[in-house]
Amino acid sequence: MNRVRSSAAEQERAGAFYNSLLSNASQFPISFVYDGKAHHGLNEQFSIEVERIGQAGDKETAVITAMHDSGLQVTIHTALYPEYIRK
Repeated sequence: MNRVRSSAAEQERAGAFYNSLLSNASQFPISFVYDGKAHHGLNEQFSIEVERIGQAGDKETAVITAMHDSGLQVTIHTALYPEYIRK
């Protein structure tokens, strides 16, 4: 099985996309149904907090916590592997 390391350009593109999601977490690609209502993204009814955990080993992690006006809490755990290996 051959393994190919991601290129520097791919790593940069993935990192930029990941950071843009953390900078504007309301645009995070998430969908769910709560109390019979479909939610796509985290709209203005959510207060959003992003905590960057940091690097551990070969990954960078963060947690997005979104509180809905109704009291619902949505927690999203994220991870970026800057030097991922594709098979």
